[in-house]
Amino acid sequence: MSNTPSPEPSCCPRCAKLARARARFCDACGTPLHPGETSHSDREGELKHVTVMFADIVNSTDLVAGLSPDDAEAILNPTVTIMLDAVQAFGGIVNQLRGDGVLALFGAPQSQEDYALRACFAALRMHERTRSSEQRMSLRVGLASGLTFLSTTGISIAGVYGAFGSTLHLASRLQSMAHPDSTLCDASTRVAAGPSVEFTSLGQKALRGFSNQQDVFVLTGVHHRISRFSEAVSRGLSPLVGRDSELAELNKIAARVLAGTSAAVSITGEAGVGKSRLAWEFTEQLQAGGWRIVQADAVSYGRDVPYQLIGSVLRSTFGIDPSIEPSASADGIRKQVAEIGDATVHLGALLSLLALPLGEDAAAWGPVGPQA
Repeated sequence: MSNTPSPEPSCCPRCAKLARARARFCDACGTPLHPGETSHSDREGELKHVTVMFADIVNSTDLVAGLSPDDAEAILNPTVTIMLDAVQAFGGIVNQLRGDGVLALFGAPQSQEDYALRACFAALRMHERTRSSEQRMSLRVGLASGLTFLSTTGISIAGVYGAFGSTLHLASRLQSMAHPDSTLCDASTRVAAGPSVEFTSLGQKALRGFSNQQDVFVLTGVHHRISRFSEAVSRGLSPLVGRDSELAELNKIAARVLAGTSAAVSITGEAGVGKSRLAWEFTEQLQAGGWRIVQADAVSYGRDVPYQLIGSVLRSTFGIDPSIEPSASADGIRKQVAEIGDATVHLGALLSLLALPLGEDAAAWGPVGPQA
């Protein structure tokens, strides 16, 4: 038995959070814990749970055949830029950039509990933006999740990590197998992404380099209104105990609002003490009393997504159901705005923010500049 003591945990030099023993990066903010060290453990790297994304442009070779390198860049670069923006918007890092595609990691170097969900959002954003772009190119995307070894050994480029493991090969095989304008995922990504993500199963498929057949799924969509607490509600909640005084205080505030006084309430506390449960119980009481509830979730990846929280508020306000056709949702918004009778509402801007078809409002929205 070895008598070598285990390395003492250290604190992050940036956020002061206590780090795991042998960790190279802070789990809270991603800062390198020992940037100046070249020890054996530093060279070895770190195992992390990540989602690997391979994405490329379909038939890119044919698109640039016979063109000069600068002309090829002019054709492909706008679509590659869309891919880069989508990865960065949802907190991923681009680990490799090719002329017609990217290799991206979600969940590294900064740990993210929703790394698979972020990757799914990024893939959907890529498809959406490329379909509506001037180039109208098609993409193939592959997502696979699992333990991946990250190392900076021999790499001097900031933000680039040597990534190793079967997860990368699986993502690459899925990307090659995907049809144009689609994303294929493995079973681990489906589980890690959670029930708010919609998949269609393709069954088990034989993939080159893998001895066992792999469960393959097509990514089809994401529900905007499903939060982790909503998932807990769907499974059933235990009785609420010990929150009578807090509920009484919230109801007093509600009574003042009914009397004509505006109010904003912040519920604070340590993680796991029941803040979401208290808010849910209170809104349930209000709804039973005839109040209209507008709900919006501030998600971790939303800080880099323009108007994410406003969009969530509007979806709840207009009762947008993600399971129905976007054109039907757009028609429903037009009807509600007409009932309000507010001439200041710009339907084109509203529909564009919610990523819904503009239809007859496209003509009025097109000429509007950034200073409008």
